[in-house]
Amino acid sequence: MKSKYDSNVEFWNRDSKIIQSDFLCRPHVLKLLGGVKDKRILDAGCGEGYLSRILSNQGAMVVAIDSSRGMIEKAKNYSKENKVKYCVDSILSLKTVRKNSIDKAISVMVFNYLNKKSEWNIALRKIHGILKKSGEFVLALQHPFEIVHSPKTNWIDHIKNENKVYWDEKGIFKKLFDFRGNSFRTKNIHRTFSTILNKLIENGFEIKRVLEPKPSKKDLRSFKRMWGDEIKYPYYLIIKSIKK
Repeated sequence: MKSKYDSNVEFWNRDSKIIQSDFLCRPHVLKLLGGVKDKRILDAGCGEGYLSRILSNQGAMVVAIDSSRGMIEKAKNYSKENKVKYCVDSILSLKTVRKNSIDKAISVMVFNYLNKKSEWNIALRKIHGILKKSGEFVLALQHPFEIVHSPKTNWIDHIKNENKVYWDEKGIFKKLFDFRGNSFRTKNIHRTFSTILNKLIENGFEIKRVLEPKPSKKDLRSFKRMWGDEIKYPYYLIIKSIKK
C-alpha cells in the first residue's frame, strides 16, 4: 500500500530551499555534522535525497534510507551522477546498514513521526549499533514548545490543536507550505524536552551540543511574506551526540 509520502513526493522535490525547515533546520544539521569528506554518513529518513545530495557533493560516502519507496525512487532518479546509496528501509530496522560501519548519522524530522516511546528506544538502539566507536549522531525534530505556542507563520498552519498541554505527549496536526503555495498535511508526535534528551542518554549517547535555531537576517529577506513568529519562538530542536 502506498504511504502518504509516496503520494506526495513532488511536494518535497527540490534542489534549493523551499520550505521552512530548509532555512531553520537543515543548514544547522550540516553545520553540527562538521567535516564529512571521505566519511561514511547515514541519512536516516532521507526523503527524496535533498540532504544526501549535499553531503555527497561535499565528499561524503552517503547511505540514505527511507521507508517510502516513492521517495527512494525519486531520489535515485534525481541525479544519475550522484554516488549516494539509496535503500528502502526504516529507522526501526536498519536492515540494509552494517553494524559499526557508519562514521556519522543524521535523522531530520523523522523521530517526530514515531508514535510510541518504545519506538524511540528501538530506533536509537539501531542507530547506536550501526555507528562506529565514538560515531556522531545529529538528531533534528520539531521543538517541544511548539505544542504550547502554535506560533504563527505562513510556512505552517497548526490545525485543531486546542487545549494544548505541554506534558501530554500526543499528536500535533499541521499543514506545511512551500513558498509556491503547495501544501502537505501531516501529524507529528509531541515529545517533551526531557523525554528527548533522556531517550538519547538511556540508549547510549552522550550529548555534545544543542541548538534552537532562529532565522538570520538573510533568511528573513528570503520570501518575506512567509515569515511570522520565527523571530519569537523556536520551531526546531537539533542535538549532536556521540556513541558512548
